[in-house]
Amino acid sequence: MQKLQVFANDEAKMLQIRVCFDILDIDRDGHLNILNLLHLYRNLNKDTILCREIFRVIDYYLKKNVNCKVD
Repeated sequence: MQKLQVFANDEAKMLQIRVCFDILDIDRDGHLNILNLLHLYRNLNKDTILCREIFRVIDYYLKKNVNCKVD
């Protein structure tokens, strides 16, 4: 997809984004949530760029939304 992107107009770029979103939206609810990302991360080859990016998003989400308090 990236190699053909230079030839794409705005409509084609939006279609590309939509296709990528649909691939990531495992439960087809129209939202990317942490459960979608965890499912993808668990089932993808850990050496791929996509999996590394998903891990970065999960890590960011956990740092922002999950507070681990140690007393």
